[in-house]
Amino acid sequence: MLVYLLREFHAEKQKSLRGPLRRHFTMKIRRNGDSIPYPLTLLRGRLKLIGMPSDEIERVISDIISKDVKVSGQFTEDTLMARVSEILRSLKEEYSKKFETLLEYDYVRRIDSSMEPIVIVLEGASGTGKSMLALDMIRNISATRIISTDTVRQVLRSTLSSEDHPELFCHTYQAHEKRQSGSKDLDPVVRGYLAQIELLSPVIEEMTKRVLTEGAETIIEGVHVLPGSLSRLSKSVVEILINPNPDTHERMFASKHGTGLKSVSSDLKKRKEEYKATRIIQEYMLSQSLQNGVRVIPLGSYEEAEKAICDTVMETVRRILDSTA
Repeated sequence: MLVYLLREFHAEKQKSLRGPLRRHFTMKIRRNGDSIPYPLTLLRGRLKLIGMPSDEIERVISDIISKDVKVSGQFTEDTLMARVSEILRSLKEEYSKKFETLLEYDYVRRIDSSMEPIVIVLEGASGTGKSMLALDMIRNISATRIISTDTVRQVLRSTLSSEDHPELFCHTYQAHEKRQSGSKDLDPVVRGYLAQIELLSPVIEEMTKRVLTEGAETIIEGVHVLPGSLSRLSKSVVEILINPNPDTHERMFASKHGTGLKSVSSDLKKRKEEYKATRIIQEYMLSQSLQNGVRVIPLGSYEEAEKAICDTVMETVRRILDSTA
C-alpha cells in the first residue's frame, strides 16, 4: 500500500510541476555567516497550513525568488519570514494573522524548551484515506518523524511469535478470528481489534513520548490508536479520526485490490465480508472519538479533509500560545 501511495503522490507532484507557476526554484539563506540551502517545502507547507491555495503559494514563492533573492542573496530565515509576512498582509488579512501565529509559535519554541512539537495522529480503520492525508500533512507541518502503526505491528511480528500472539499476524479486521479482548458485550470484531491494540498501544505511546521529548514534528497514522489515548500525553498531540461515509468507505476499501497490494484478497465476496468487519471497527472508533473529544473529519474529498486538518492544527497552535501567555 505504501508503494502505491508514494507512486500516486509522486504522480500528482509531477503533474503540479508541469503547471505554469511551478518552476524550478532554489533558495539559500544565511545562517551564522554561512550560506546554506533552504527547503522551499518548509515555506510551502506553512502557507498550505494557513489555508492558501497552491496557485497562490507558487505566486508568493515566485515573487520572493524573482524580486528578492536575486537582488540581495542575503536572506536569513528571519528576513525571509518578514518578507513573506509583508506579502501576505497585501493579499489577505486572514493569511497574515495565521502566518504570524505560526511565527510566534516558532519563536516561543526556540526560547522555551518545555514547548512541545505538534504531533498529528490520523486515525481510522482500513481504507478511510488516512495514509494519503498523512502524506500531505508530512509536508504541511514539515514533519521529520513519521510513524505508521502498521509498521509497528510488523516490527512486533519479528519479536513475538505467531503461536503466542496469532492476533498480531493478520489484518485488524481478521484479528477476532484469532483472539479477542475487552468487554464481552462488544462485537467480536471490535474485541479482536482491541486484542491488537493491547499489544501495540504501549509501543506507540512510548514512541510518541520520545518524539515529544526530541521536539520533532511528527505524523502518526494508523488504525491501532484508540481515539483519545494519545492526546492525554500533551496538548500538542492532535488526534483526528478520518471518517468517510459508509458508501464512500466501502468503495475506497474495495479499490485497495486494484492497487497491487498483495495482502488484499482478490475474492470479491471475501472483500465484502472484510469491509463489513472494517466498518464495525470504524464505527467503534467513531464512538470512542465522540466519547473522548477527538475531532472527527469527514472524507468527502481529500482537499476538503486536508483543509480541515490544517484548520485543526492552527486552532491547536493558537490554543497552546494562549495558554502560555
